[in-house]
Amino acid sequence: MQREARSDRGWEQWPGRRAPDEAGRKRLRALFLPSEAREAVSELAAEHGRQLEGRLAQLQAAVLDHETRERAVSELEAGVEHLLREGSLELDRFQHELAQREETLDRRDRSLATAEAAAEERRLELGAVELRRAALERRADTIEHRESELERRADELATLARQLQELGGALAPHEESHEVTAHVVLLTDSGYRVEDVEGPAPAIGGIVEANGTAHRCVRIMRSPFPADRRPCAVLERLSAEEHVSD
Repeated sequence: MQREARSDRGWEQWPGRRAPDEAGRKRLRALFLPSEAREAVSELAAEHGRQLEGRLAQLQAAVLDHETRERAVSELEAGVEHLLREGSLELDRFQHELAQREETLDRRDRSLATAEAAAEERRLELGAVELRRAALERRADTIEHRESELERRADELATLARQLQELGGALAPHEESHEVTAHVVLLTDSGYRVEDVEGPAPAIGGIVEANGTAHRCVRIMRSPFPADRRPCAVLERLSAEEHVSD
């Protein structure tokens, strides 16, 4: 028997001989299994089928969820694209408004610069006017001072004339009227000097020539000489500026 078994093993291991089909043997053995084993196999197959059905249901649910998500993504993409288009239009509108506002601001800047230039020019003009007004005020003060000085000198001359009249005596009560052909001038350049001048006396404020210089008549009074009926013109020497302006 052992020899036959060895010869069988040798035959099975002979080169070119195929190995016995174990799967077929298992199927054959399964045909001769007891009924309990077949029921267990049936239950196992049923359980396996239920698992497959569950997995199939899960796969179907996953596919449905995937399709739902794809539709949601498509709708979301469409919404995003719509929002982007609207945002682009809104951005274009904002850019147009900004360009208009920038142009308006540029115009306002130019207008403001023009107004500032005009205000600066006006300020310079007002400054010149203020300087001129200050100069006129100083000149008015100078004129007032000179007028007060002339009034003082005129009072002194009037006092001097009264003193001369008192010293020379009173004039004749009845003097014949005659045409005035000469007058006396009282110069106040440096002290007092009386001169005889041919012709009628100048009007108050008139400009006359005396000793080669221009003078203004500031007052007409009686001659300081006793019994002299000629008028006396009080003259004040003009400065160079007054002579040029007059």
